[in-house]
Amino acid sequence: MAGRSLSDEQIADIRRRYAAGESRFSIANDTGLDRNTVAKYTAGVAIEGTAAKPTPATLPASIPQPFIPYSINHPGKWLILSDVHIPYHDEATVQAAVETAVKEKAVGVVLNGDILDCHELSDFDKEPGAPRYVEERDKAIQFFTWLRKRLPKALIVYKEGNHEERLGRYVIKRAPALFGLQCVTLPSLLELDGFGVEWVAGKRVIKIGHLSAIHGHELKGGITAPVNPARGFFLKCKESVIGGHHHQTSEHHEPTLNGKQQAAWSTGCACGLNPPYMPINKWNLGFAMVDLFESGEFSVRNFRFMNGRVV
Repeated sequence: MAGRSLSDEQIADIRRRYAAGESRFSIANDTGLDRNTVAKYTAGVAIEGTAAKPTPATLPASIPQPFIPYSINHPGKWLILSDVHIPYHDEATVQAAVETAVKEKAVGVVLNGDILDCHELSDFDKEPGAPRYVEERDKAIQFFTWLRKRLPKALIVYKEGNHEERLGRYVIKRAPALFGLQCVTLPSLLELDGFGVEWVAGKRVIKIGHLSAIHGHELKGGITAPVNPARGFFLKCKESVIGGHHHQTSEHHEPTLNGKQQAAWSTGCACGLNPPYMPINKWNLGFAMVDLFESGEFSVRNFRFMNGRVV
């Protein structure tokens, strides 16, 4: 919801909760707002007098940290596209993915993280000749302009990946005085509100009916060690899930003791397969289409893009 205009009632409620002592983090998680948005509307709000200090025998009050999924309940076909890494995207794969969505009259698109590369903002050594972040930003706006033209009525949900998270970390480390300014958040820089794009940050899970969507960086540990990323996702999540991040197309199916069918999928990427920092890898190009039904049930078609064809 970052970048959206809030009603006077919403702003008043945010300020009231903050003045009453609730943390910005808690308010953001409870309302689904970006933390920078909450910080913007609570700047200068005085916190009411604190309660008397508890006696040593009193259990201190905890700070709630709700983790609320972003829900998609609109039935129809949904394109799942991740790891585009603009400006290092593979044009043919992106074109094929979006043309598939157009052909199938998709009702929505989930941009499942790492749509931008944010190379200049990373903690790694920078390539001197790499495009500047301002160039990435311009190419990203060009991408959203093109995407909206191809799918003018589609719902578009953009989930923050680990590469998009680089901007927030950069501001905190290099320019903390700017933290909380809406103008230095990714939704603002990319003008997402103008494109009608919903922004999902804070590692929130996206629920597409009964299917959970994650980028993949949310899960720590050896994901690919158990055969492939999809099995790794399943072992970590224990429910039907789809993710990207690992740039590999894979799937894993496993029934529960009572016969309920669960499955996990990892999608291929839509970026160059041989970057200088890892020219030898197990990556492949790809994307997915999810058919979401009124009941919340779904089916997944996990595509590879090979030799100029969707397979």
